[in-house]
Formats: sequence, structure tokens, C-alpha cells
Amino acid sequence: MKFNKNDWLRIGRWVQPALSACFWDNWSRDKYALGMGSFSGRMILLDGYAFLKKSDLNLMEKIIDSNKNERFFKILQKWVKDAHLKAKKDISIRFDNIIKTLANFKTLFNEIIDLWMFFIIANEIITQEIKELSQKHNLDFEKVMEEIKPAGKSFIEQQNQEAKELYQKIKKKGISKLMNEIKKHVRKFESCGVHHFVGEPYSVKTFIKNYKEDLAKPRAVKEIKKPIKLPKELQWYVQLASYATYGRLRMAETSDYAQYQIKPVLLKANNQLNLKKDEYLWLTIDEIINSLKNPEKFKKPDIQKRKQKIAVLNENGKEIILAGKEVDRILDELLEIRKISFPLKGRVACKGKVTGKARIVVKPEDIYKVKKGDILVAPETTPDFVPAMKKASAVITELGGITSHAAIVSRELKIPCIIGVQDATQIIKNNDQLEVDAEKGIIKKIRR
Repeated sequence: MKFNKNDWLRIGRWVQPALSACFWDNWSRDKYALGMGSFSGRMILLDGYAFLKKSDLNLMEKIIDSNKNERFFKILQKWVKDAHLKAKKDISIRFDNIIKTLANFKTLFNEIIDLWMFFIIANEIITQEIKELSQKHNLDFEKVMEEIKPAGKSFIEQQNQEAKELYQKIKKKGISKLMNEIKKHVRKFESCGVHHFVGEPYSVKTFIKNYKEDLAKPRAVKEIKKPIKLPKELQWYVQLASYATYGRLRMAETSDYAQYQIKPVLLKANNQLNLKKDEYLWLTIDEIINSLKNPEKFKKPDIQKRKQKIAVLNENGKEIILAGKEVDRILDELLEIRKISFPLKGRVACKGKVTGKARIVVKPEDIYKVKKGDILVAPETTPDFVPAMKKASAVITELGGITSHAAIVSRELKIPCIIGVQDATQIIKNNDQLEVDAEKGIIKKIRR
């Protein structure tokens, strides 16, 4: 396979197992193009590096430019609501065998990805437009970003708010008297912490740990910011960013809910195929379904090789799985790692200034390595990174626009965050002592 570098744009890096990666290689639905053509639906995911077809960006620019009205916001809002409710309804359906249940899951999960991708592509266009309009009107881009607020409450935000209300009750009555209420709260938000089919679900143990950490925190002083006056054309894009921010995070959380609900079925499939613990994560959904249909033809792939480096591609409707050096060959064609040295510069997502020890996290399962006060350095954050973000004194990500998870959550947690620091995970090393100036968007290495 050959790829022309000029046809593709790197939009992020999300390292994930095969079972998660396989849903991103052929995602398109024509209805999201609003009658203006069709998205190619192509994405290349190589060792987590995500490359998007530039033609899809061009189509998104056309869609946004042709829908500068309030009706567009209502369409987006309805899409998100309908997709979420349909997924919750469809994931509860159980058929008389595992194969049908997994096939049903594949269909509904593809529908979640379809809309999720719409917002990821929109993010690229919105970020660029807001940046250009801020320059045009002599406005500080970072201050304009602060005007972007999600158009609805995310699931994680609801969980945090409900947990804090319970913390206040515990201070008066104690944990034992509120245990039934705590368990009810945990059941409601169980899927928080699950992402890419991995991660630890929310539990009573996690709730109590978070409560003790909350007790030790100094009370934050609520900062009241005066909104800045925006010209009408910029105001519209800020409003669009608010809907895209909510839609993107809502689809991520909807996917987490679906993954959590289907896990018992996947574990049954793992046993039926005589796989070792959690090896199902390193098969694609089609491989699992086809192997269950024809167990006598199932040949287990090299799981260790896939764990080291994997790519799932789609060529003319055919799924292709690559691992190891085959992935490196295509990465060499598409990936440009520039030689950059300190000081590093990026875009401010949440203001503040701190110093601390760097902790590189590329794989979600490594978030436990982040200690209190560390500076979290990642390609991009996802919902399962939240426990690590709560410990971190600051967050640095390589990519991610103004609707990215890192930008949203850092503002919610009120920790300094700089996004768009290209190749940060290659340049910064574990234990580097850093100064993060999220007032100016500059990262310095402190000499010891």
C-alpha cells in the first residue's frame, strides 16, 4: 500500500487496541454532508497516529460555510440527542446468541463513530476560522477560546457535580449512612473511566478515594470573568464551537457507555475462542464475529506483535491489519517529526503557570504512573485520562483543537493546559523538570 502524504492531514494520536482502532477506518454517512456530497470516510490509524483525508476537511469547510444560521445548531443538537438515545436503547438488546449481539453492537458503534468523526473534522475548521477571525479583529485568541462553553453538561461533569453534592452530605452524616446513595450514584456513572475498551469503571472504591482527595484540596476561589465583546461573525463560530465541543465529548461518552455494556459479551467470546485474558482486545470486531461463526478456521494472530504497534486500514471495503515494521513503513511515508528544541510553544487552553516533573503518557493504561503534582504530557487526552488529569499540576498535549478533550477538561479542573505542542512526547522526557507558562503558551526545561 502506498499513500500520498499531500492527501492526508495528521489530526491527533490516540493509542488503542485493535478492537477500538477497527471502527475508525471506514466511518462515513452521507446524511452528515447535508446534501453537499459525501465524505470519503477514510482515516488511517497507525500506532495511534490519526490521518484524515484532506478532501473531507474541504467538504466540512463547505458545509459550515453554507450553514451560518441558528437552524444549523438545532440540527447538531438533534443529531447528538438522537444518536445518544438510540445507542442506549440498542445496546440493551440481547439476541439468542453472541454473534447476533456483537453484530448489533458493531452497527450501533459505527453510528456513534460517524457523528463523533463529524465533530472531530469540524474542530479542525472551527479552530482555524476562530484563529483567523481573532487576528482580523485584533483579539487575543486565547481569550476568545475562554468564551467557548459546551452547549450542554457532559456525563463526566454531571458525575463530578453529583459526587460533590454527596461529599457535602458525607461531611454531615458520614459514609456508612450514605452507602446506599453512594452505590446508586456509582451505578449511574459506572462507565466513566472506560475508553477504547480499556480503563477502570467508576466504583465505590474510586468514589471514596476521590472524596478523601477532595477533602485535602484547598477550596478554589471562584473566578468571575467579564465576557469580551465579539463581532457577530466571530460570535457565530464561538457558538458553533460550543455545540461541537459538547457533541464531540457526548459521543465519546456514549461510546464509553456502549463499550462498558458490551464487555460481558466480549468476555464470553474471549472464552469461546480459548483466548488468554483480554486477548479479545487485540482482534477486530470482524475477526471476533467471523471466528465465532467458523471456530475451526480461527487462527490466533501474533498478539504480542499487535500490542507493540498496530494499524487497521480499509482498502476498497476490505479490512487490513498491519503490525510491527509494516506499520513503521507507512508511518515513514506520512509522519513528519520536526526537529524542535526548548522552549516549546503551543496554544493556551487554560491559563496558569506551574513548575513540575514531566510524566509522558502515550498509552491509557500508563495513567497510573502520574503522581500528584506531575505535568502530564500526552499526544491527546481521552475520558479515561481524567483520574491522571486530576492529579496533574498541568497538562501538555501534542495536538487537539479548541474542542478537544484536554481543552474542555483542563478548563473544568482549572489546571494550566497547553495544546498543539507538536511532538511533545518525543522532545520532553520523563522526569524533565518543566516550567509551564500557560499565560504565554511556552514550556521551558529547567536546568538542574
